[in-house]
Amino acid sequence: MPIIRVKRGTANPTTSTLSYVGEMGFNTTTNELFIRGNSSIIKVGGTGELVYSYQGSLYYHTVYHAFDNNYIYEIYILASTAGTVSDTSTSYISYMNSSGSYLLGSYMSLRYDDDYNTGLTRTSGRAASTFYINDQFSGSKTPTYGITKTISFELIPTFQSNTTTTYTWIAKGKSITSLSDDSSPTVAMAEFVHVIDGDIGRLYLNPGLNLGSPDTLQVSIYRKKRT
Repeated sequence: MPIIRVKRGTANPTTSTLSYVGEMGFNTTTNELFIRGNSSIIKVGGTGELVYSYQGSLYYHTVYHAFDNNYIYEIYILASTAGTVSDTSTSYISYMNSSGSYLLGSYMSLRYDDDYNTGLTRTSGRAASTFYINDQFSGSKTPTYGITKTISFELIPTFQSNTTTTYTWIAKGKSITSLSDDSSPTVAMAEFVHVIDGDIGRLYLNPGLNLGSPDTLQVSIYRKKRT
C-alpha cells in the first residue's frame, strides 16, 4: 500500500511554505492538518483554528492580534486566584486598534446568581471605552481556597453596504464565577453583549481576580472562516 506524506512542521503552515493550491501541511505540535487554497491556508476539520494562546501568572493580559473580518472568532478566558478574601470585582475588556487607541462602543450585561442578588441585575453603558461584564463573585461566602472565572465569547464582524469593510464588531458571550475546590460553591452567571466601533488590533482582558498568589490566566483564541 503506498505511503502518502504531507509537509510537516512544528507551526501552522503559511502560503510561503505551501506553494501550490491543494498542497497540505501538518502541525506536529497541535496535531492539526491544513490545506492551501487559492490565497490562504485553510484548516481541515475541527471547530476552529487556534490563532492565539497565552498562559501565565497574571490577573490581566493584553492580546496583540489583528482581527480579520473574514473570520468569526471564539475567545476563551480561564482565570483563577488563590486567597480567602471575597473579591467582588467585575470583569472588563478594552478593545483597541493596532496602534493602541481605545475604541468606543456600547455594552449590556445581565447577571444571575444563587444567593447574592435577588432576581436579575442589569448593567449597561454607551460611548464607553471600557466594556464591563457584571460577573462579580457572590460575597455571601468566604472562599476557602480561591475564586475561578470562565469567560467565553464570540467576536463577529458586521457590515453596512458591503462585506469587505468592517463597521462594528459584536462580542456576545457568557461568564461563570464560582469557587475552586468547594463542594457547595456559590455560582454567578453573566450574559453580555459588547458592540465595538472600529478595527480591532488589541484586547485588554481583566477578569478582576487579584486576591493572592498565584493568580493564573489562560487565553485561547480560535477563528472560523465566515464564508
